[in-house]
Amino acid sequence: MAMTTDSQGIPPYIGWATWNRLLRLMKTFVPPRLDRSYFNSLGFSGTQYSQAVRAFLFLRLMDESKRPTEALRQLVMGTDEQRKTTFKTVIEKAYQPFFENPGPQKATLGDLVSFLRSQGAKGVVDKCATFFLAAAKEADVPLSPQLAGEFGRKTGRRITRKKGTDKRTESVIRQTSGQNPALLSAGDIDLRVVSYVAELPEGQQERWIKAYIKISRALKED
Repeated sequence: MAMTTDSQGIPPYIGWATWNRLLRLMKTFVPPRLDRSYFNSLGFSGTQYSQAVRAFLFLRLMDESKRPTEALRQLVMGTDEQRKTTFKTVIEKAYQPFFENPGPQKATLGDLVSFLRSQGAKGVVDKCATFFLAAAKEADVPLSPQLAGEFGRKTGRRITRKKGTDKRTESVIRQTSGQNPALLSAGDIDLRVVSYVAELPEGQQERWIKAYIKISRALKED
């Protein structure tokens, strides 16, 4: 049975380290059907199995009958260059609407979060975003400076902030993070974010900061 668009499910939210370990272990043997016993033999829990299946379905790496596609076999068995090329194609097809508008080279973090929410990723949107960003970098997908975590880093350019906005915005970040304000200078929250957030309407600031904090911490954990 071929996989339909409706059965694609929500974007992957499996941990990036878990994903890499799974592909590495699968290189030994890819069965005709990816059932629960196969994942058990690889040492994956029921939760990890569920997350992996959802990821494979969304990325079109297996069909509804849990049969692996040729793309999955290439991703697992190919050379390093073949795997990277295959993975880039897989990502572009699975996230096609996002690639078409606005495109990862132009998108903000807000654009990515909005897209993921539109695909049903509500309670796990931060994990979905973390997976996408890690996958995009792995596949050499060009990302906007914000998605790549490089906004405000241009050589020789001093970041300017509107007078009177720093304290208000930093206060919002502290309250949203739920952490000691001292952590702002200890690397937990990138102070360059303050300049960006200060330009946003007040109604959007807290939502953006929450997404930023969750994704930043998840990336550090992986």
